Amino acid sequence: MRESLLAWWACDDGSMAAEEIDVDVARAMWDVGDLVVDVRTPDEYAHGHIAGSVNIPLDRIAVRAAELPPGQVVAVCSMGNRSRRGAEAFARTGRDAFRCAVVRRRGQGRGCRW
Repeated sequence: MRESLLAWWACDDGSMAAEEIDVDVARAMWDVGDLVVDVRTPDEYAHGHIAGSVNIPLDRIAVRAAELPPGQVVAVCSMGNRSRRGAEAFARTGRDAFRCAVVRRRGQGRGCRW
């Protein structure tokens, strides 16, 4: 299953695209040890996050990506835009990267804090 999840590619403009995955796939990846990186700000992370996730704000990925253990990365945020940009940034560093909008604050509808 993990090999079938490796899907990122170059866009026409040269940027890297990362596959959007749903919460169930993200959870399965997390369950087998893939890294979940919350790309929101530290304040947003402090107000609720996925247990076991690492907080690296979007604007710090290029500087901090080398700190992370090797392997696939699932970038998460609350709405999807930052997770897309974060996954693209991780893909540019040579990682297999995916994106998922899963983190919601209490009372904001569906989401996940597994």
